[in-house]
Amino acid sequence: MVTRPVMVKEAAVSNSATSSGGTSAISQELDRNAFLQLLVTQLQHQDPLNPTDNTEFIAQLAQFSSLEQMQQMNTGLTNQQLMTATSQALSLVGREVSYTVDGSADPVRGKVESVRFSDGQPKLVVGDVEVDPANVVQVW
Repeated sequence: MVTRPVMVKEAAVSNSATSSGGTSAISQELDRNAFLQLLVTQLQHQDPLNPTDNTEFIAQLAQFSSLEQMQQMNTGLTNQQLMTATSQALSLVGREVSYTVDGSADPVRGKVESVRFSDGQPKLVVGDVEVDPANVVQVW
């Protein structure tokens, strides 16, 4: 038998696409199950007279583990950033702020009445206007 890396890649992509719940878009991320399926497929299609060295599999597992940890850390940092932005927005409720509107040079002043979430990001409600906290230039 001859090793067929193209066949292995096609099998991994199709398994990953079908395991994502029947969606037509192919997922760009390899999850743990897809990676293990890839390893099993590699083992099934390797040349029995020239088997793959175990150290290659260990290296692949180490790389995958490292990538998975980096993705988890990125998710954690994103969640922490959202929590910080939310906390900062909530701390402005009841306070007077000056904010810019659409790049205007003259800031507008008003009292923050509440916080709303738009697309998962906090927005300050000043009167009947939603203000991005990044546009706040002064707080009283």
